Formats: sequence, C-alpha cells, structure tokens
Amino acid sequence: MALTGGSVSLPSRGWARVGRPPRVIRESAGARVSLGVDDQDVTATPVTGSELQRLRDFHGLYQTAVARQVGIAPSYLCKLERGQVPLTPEMAARIRRGIVAVIDQRAVKALRLFSAAAV
Repeated sequence: MALTGGSVSLPSRGWARVGRPPRVIRESAGARVSLGVDDQDVTATPVTGSELQRLRDFHGLYQTAVARQVGIAPSYLCKLERGQVPLTPEMAARIRRGIVAVIDQRAVKALRLFSAAAV
C-alpha cells in the first residue's frame, strides 16, 4: 500500500479487466481509499451464485463475514452460491454490496494500522 498525494489506492486486481479506473468510496482523515468498484457494478449486472462465490473468493473473503454483513446465515449464502436456492436480483445486489462493505471495512482498518505505524 503506497501513500501518494494524500490518497491510498489498494491493489485492485480486477478493475483492469473491465477497463475503468478504481472509484474512491471512502474518505477518512484526509486519505481516500479506492477499491476499484463502482455503484453500477454492484447493482446493474445480473449474476449467478457461482459468480458471487468467485467474486468473494477473489477478494479472499469468508462466507461468514459476507453473510454477517448482508444479514443472512452463512449456510444460506452457501446454498445461494451453489445454486441450491434461487438467487433473486435483489439478493444478488445485497450480497455484492455486502462484499464491497467487507472490503471497505478491511481497507479502513488497514489504513488505520498504516497511519498508526507511521506515527
């Protein structure tokens, strides 16, 4: 993680594939944290459970963390990802927002640790 010009840009392995730059989603203590996800990505595209699982795995997130953020049981998230329960577009959007929220929480925590180490 590099601090340049008051902004922290976390590595986003996926944004280069879609051809658009990362979007800044949170500003804290004068530093901006960028995750490479925009609102259109979170809600517009219909997805399958396996695509949500790949997205979660890509970012190294556990089902329990995402399920807790979304407000569902981890076992239900597992069934959604495996296609055992129908995935509605609304639930897919909730899960994608949950994944972004967990990533955001981790980025803020990393930023705080980085700031504390710099003092």
